[in-house]
Amino acid sequence: MSSVITVAIPSIAPRTTLLARALASVATQNNPAVAVSIAFDTAREGAPATRDRALAGVTTTWVAFLDDDDEMNPEHLQALMMHAETTGADLVYPWYDVVGGMDPFPQWEHDAWCDSAPHQVPVTFLARTDAIRAVGGFHTTGMQAKDLTLASTRGATGQVRTTG
Repeated sequence: MSSVITVAIPSIAPRTTLLARALASVATQNNPAVAVSIAFDTAREGAPATRDRALAGVTTTWVAFLDDDDEMNPEHLQALMMHAETTGADLVYPWYDVVGGMDPFPQWEHDAWCDSAPHQVPVTFLARTDAIRAVGGFHTTGMQAKDLTLASTRGATGQVRTTG
């Protein structure tokens, strides 16, 4: 696998232990990232603005997002990159395993992307860096302020696919 990936992580100071766990999961990837871009929210700007600042530090073709309180399974980047290369998609997303809680979006598990009925995807997606920048990164207002508004992303990136 020749594609180059940076993992972008937004974080806040009280989560240093969680951030260390997230970074450890990045370090154990079968298809390792070449860089990690971490942005700290010191001004209480919220996750979207902090993700945008982490994105600003990315210089690779691909970016994978990971919140500081999440972790990647060892095959995460490899599976997403293989799916992106196979489908030609500019953005691919997995589903996730919830440990110690409930899935907040069970209705969308394994649902293929549908342009006429877009839905929120897990933040642990992989995308072409230029495609995410082309749509202005993460929106900081509105219904999907926490995550990228994928309806507008689809128009700029061409294809959105799920690995599930």
